[in-house]
Amino acid sequence: MLRWWWRLLDWCLPGRKDLEISLEELSTVWQAANRGMRSLEEVLAEPPDGLVVPEVVAATREEPQTGGEEAPEVIEAESAPVVPDEAVSANPAPAASGSQAEWLAAGERSPMTETFLVPYERLLRNQGVWEPLIMMVGMLEVLGHCPSVVTVAAEADKEARRELYPLKDTLGKVTLRNHTELVTHLALQEVRSHYRNPELVIAKMLVAALGHDLGKIPEYRTSGVYTKKDHPEISVVKVRELFEGRVVPWLDDALELIRTHHDWTKHELGLLLRQADGKAREIEVAKIAKDLRIEPWERWCTPEALCAVLAERVNVVDRAGKWQAIAYKGTVFCTPELLWWAARELARRSNVIDIRLVRESDKEVVLRRIATQFREAGLLSYPVGEGYYGRKFRIHGPESRRKRGASQWYCLPIAESAFGEKVKLFQELKGVTEAIHDVELVA
Repeated sequence: MLRWWWRLLDWCLPGRKDLEISLEELSTVWQAANRGMRSLEEVLAEPPDGLVVPEVVAATREEPQTGGEEAPEVIEAESAPVVPDEAVSANPAPAASGSQAEWLAAGERSPMTETFLVPYERLLRNQGVWEPLIMMVGMLEVLGHCPSVVTVAAEADKEARRELYPLKDTLGKVTLRNHTELVTHLALQEVRSHYRNPELVIAKMLVAALGHDLGKIPEYRTSGVYTKKDHPEISVVKVRELFEGRVVPWLDDALELIRTHHDWTKHELGLLLRQADGKAREIEVAKIAKDLRIEPWERWCTPEALCAVLAERVNVVDRAGKWQAIAYKGTVFCTPELLWWAARELARRSNVIDIRLVRESDKEVVLRRIATQFREAGLLSYPVGEGYYGRKFRIHGPESRRKRGASQWYCLPIAESAFGEKVKLFQELKGVTEAIHDVELVA
């Protein structure tokens, strides 16, 4: 059809001459519109403006278990940004009110827009999410100078109350704006390394990463409607408001990523966002607490190092008459609680920050990893299946005779030989083991 119209035009205008424009003249048009666009590789390889890039060694991350099997995921070593000194403020600026027009204007001026959104402008406009994302960035620029942990109505926030409570003072020095910038940068790196065609999920991840912590903004938590809500729930409400009147087929998926970004999920993007959030926290803590460092798990948490810490608690009975590890006939039976304590204590002594040892929700992942290390090193007295961190044992003692039954314990059975010279620490403490008549594996 177009070819027919073109021939008709030639027939009607026989004297028409082709218009010639040189490449140099034409370049003035597209260069003005490019707005500093760069390739995907260039953008994701560089941190946001103002962030310092240290060398970070390869680390192993793990996913939640399904079907009793452990599925560790290895992330290649990449340069990761660190929160700049100016981002750390003990007295963050108070939150200011704003409108969507103000957020849109602030977002258009933000370096985050240039870094995260401009490279995908055509993609984001085609999916109808360009302006909402600009407004998210603007909200962070206008309202994001608050702490990156909840300080208003904190008792209602799971992260502030429990998950990151030990680090709340340190992380309170990092602004919400800078934390979100770092998480977004790391999340895009994760998407690039895990997806063959990252453009298919870039828009969804940008919505989730930029919006995941908007519910921490203090003025949103002072409203009676939100004072008893967890910050991810408030974030979902605020992001949905920005998309009001727009039809985005995958918006509900992005909101679910925000709602569950502190939980284990089977959603791959959700795991990547959670991983980026955790890695950002490690970088922030290491930047502020100069004596802490980020190290691969295998470099500092070895079976030998763990046994050196565990040995201090073997055959020890606390004031309540409870034990957490006993040595009996060549095996040290360790409870999960003691293994969890030993890993955290070893990290403290090694001056290592590992967010998995801070977040209670990562506890089972850590325990499975420890069990795997001992199993692969051949240091277990009884077989423990992959994905498990112990077996059930009946321990027969004086109480079992009186009650006509033996108590059951879930323990990791570590060979006494794994403790080396440290075995002397608990061989002298035989009071608790002398009362044991037998230890029986429960089928």
